[in-house]
Amino acid sequence: MKKTFFVLLFSLFCILPLSVFAVDFKIRSYQGDLYIHADNTAEFREKVVYSFDEDFNGQLVGLGRSGKMPKGFEIDPSPKVQVWKNASAIENVNSEVIEESEGYTVKVYNPGQEGDTVEVVITWQLKNLLFLYDDIAELNWQPLTDSSEPIENFEFRVTGFNGAEKLFFHTGKLFTEGKVEKTGGDYRVHLKNLPRQRGVELHAYWLRKDFETALDQGLKGNRLAEFEKIEES
Repeated sequence: MKKTFFVLLFSLFCILPLSVFAVDFKIRSYQGDLYIHADNTAEFREKVVYSFDEDFNGQLVGLGRSGKMPKGFEIDPSPKVQVWKNASAIENVNSEVIEESEGYTVKVYNPGQEGDTVEVVITWQLKNLLFLYDDIAELNWQPLTDSSEPIENFEFRVTGFNGAEKLFFHTGKLFTEGKVEKTGGDYRVHLKNLPRQRGVELHAYWLRKDFETALDQGLKGNRLAEFEKIEES
């Protein structure tokens, strides 16, 4: 059976779609963990577990950087890459980061056979992820734009030095939204059987005073009323 690369592309901002090249596979789960710091930097860790029904050569995981983003937004081009195959850690993972016009692609050289279960964890460092207005700091983010296959279990957690005031999760019209749970200042979103080609969006805000040490972006005026208007519409 011909081997090929399994391509899994997650995007910050609706730039790099999730797709696959001629491989019979299932996405068992996707877990995203976003930790936001007081200086408006963040760590984004995504864990993907999938099983293959064909032989394969490796995985590609992409992260976009284009679109309407805060001033000074950056992705560190040297993410941490970890891989497990059939519950065994792969030591000295062979991977490379390729800079594209609209983001970065991590190419993981991880061949395998039909029946394998693979877990890939990519940890990114981000700068200036939130929009900093006079009254609030806003997260308006699409961590996943679409998938070539359904995701059986989707989970996303937003944590940090200080909890968001409110967080909303959207998957588009005509589809049941995921369950949003709040524990202290942390948020967890869980959804079963996310259909293929379905994007997800996170919309949240913090009080601006929580980010006093963050670099000013030059945004003037208040934003909270508009934020609430968007979520009420």
